[in-house]
Amino acid sequence: SSSSSSIGDEHEQMLKMERRAFLIGASATATAAAGLLSSLAFSSPANAINFGKFGKRTDILLLPAKKDAMADAIRKPFAAEFNSAEQCLLRLLPVKNLIFRKLESEIESVSVIRFAEEKGVEEQTWVELTQNLNNTIKYYDGQRVKLQPVFNADDGTELQIAKAERGEQLAESLRVELVNMLDAAKRKNQLFMEASQRKALLALANLGELLVFTFPYNVPTEGKFSYLPRLCGRARVTFTVKRKDTILGNVTLIADGFAAPITAGNFVDLCIRQFYNGLPVKSLRKRLGTVPTLTGEKNIVKYDIENTIENVVGAQGLFADTLSKFGKATSSTNRNDETDTADDNTKETKNMDASSPPGTIQTTMSILGSYEEGFYDPLTAKPRRIPLEIVQFDRLSGTAKLSYAGKKSDLADDPSMPAEANTDPLLKPVLNFNIPGLVAMNHPDKNLNGGSSEFFSLQSKDRSIDKYRLLNGQYAPFGYIVEGSDLMESLRPNDVISSTHVSEWGALNLVKIRGTSFADVMSSNSNKEED
Repeated sequence: SSSSSSIGDEHEQMLKMERRAFLIGASATATAAAGLLSSLAFSSPANAINFGKFGKRTDILLLPAKKDAMADAIRKPFAAEFNSAEQCLLRLLPVKNLIFRKLESEIESVSVIRFAEEKGVEEQTWVELTQNLNNTIKYYDGQRVKLQPVFNADDGTELQIAKAERGEQLAESLRVELVNMLDAAKRKNQLFMEASQRKALLALANLGELLVFTFPYNVPTEGKFSYLPRLCGRARVTFTVKRKDTILGNVTLIADGFAAPITAGNFVDLCIRQFYNGLPVKSLRKRLGTVPTLTGEKNIVKYDIENTIENVVGAQGLFADTLSKFGKATSSTNRNDETDTADDNTKETKNMDASSPPGTIQTTMSILGSYEEGFYDPLTAKPRRIPLEIVQFDRLSGTAKLSYAGKKSDLADDPSMPAEANTDPLLKPVLNFNIPGLVAMNHPDKNLNGGSSEFFSLQSKDRSIDKYRLLNGQYAPFGYIVEGSDLMESLRPNDVISSTHVSEWGALNLVKIRGTSFADVMSSNSNKEED
């Protein structure tokens, strides 16, 4: 038996070597063929348009999707609101593969069991699910060959080999989860079915990323945002969190370049740099619904200082809150500090003082990644600032478009860039803050382009309709928590991120604009300040 085992190992090793040789040859062929597709390469955002205003001084620039990528791939479910991280991951992909979309529909159809009455899922429903899953597995086995990774013009040999190998692994993972769903249907196990369905959708989303022919958005390549890293794909990031000396566990999220390439790219870049290690969770006061303003680089510190003063000595600031806590302590000595903190973290005021503008909410939020003025970029020797970046859905055309908050000169140096006003009410953010586990970049209340390193995810107690509506369109979602959501819900101030890990695949998707020099960036910034 040992000799037969040895023969089997040798045979397996030989197959691996042959497969790798084939992949190297295939990647070279794909690279050569990709040269014929220059029309799909990144282009300058010279056709950005201005589609509206938040307040009097805020312009939103809309970057249209590439015609051959996103515009033809958006399907009618885009018009419906997303309800989960899995739906976001699947529906933001510019994939036209009909087999991929059919599998998505078949797996999502299992959600019928979630709407079962209290008495449970009926017997006939389980029978139908078993039949459908059997057919889905047969369909997948027959069409699996048509779900091979797509190689594009921007892929190097290393990335193409990684794509092919990852494709095989994900295809097998998807089949395993489909079989697990079938097993759950046969056993009539609803909890196991829901868990397996979620894993199957995540596996399909991961596989779908490999089917994207070219990145769908014209990310700025000129102007003051041109040097910022961008995520042209997705990255899996895992944080280990501890409370004092006790490890609480891990939180895993997927940073999504298809939702916000620059915002997600900045986040992954900081994770790779291990910037977040040792930083505590903070409970910061936010005034939601304030009229934002756009400022130049020279005014950013001004707004940071104003925001700090407001948080310290304002009517609802730290000083007033400290006096309030002192009064509570003297009136009730049995109440401990932890309870006061918990109450403070859920405290919310609606127009309770004269300085609160109508329609605003002042609340506290758990913020991660907070450190002084943010991340100081070695390239500029200044705090890195990230523009507000949001994917908008045009219900009229059925397409997704990437928008930035800023003047047209922020995105490109071409003065001929059109900036027509468009207040079309059919445009709305694709991602909604009522989606559980949504992760977004934080910025000062009044400065849309003041984000740097801070991020947050609304806890369930904070996902009230009056709160998340004020966040929609004002903060940039860039990722989703896929593991450790319970831990994220229970985070307290002073819990610390002790370690950070970025997947190898995610690191490959991070693109740094190495052609931009320090002199170029400084020249660009000085030109903007003169304007």
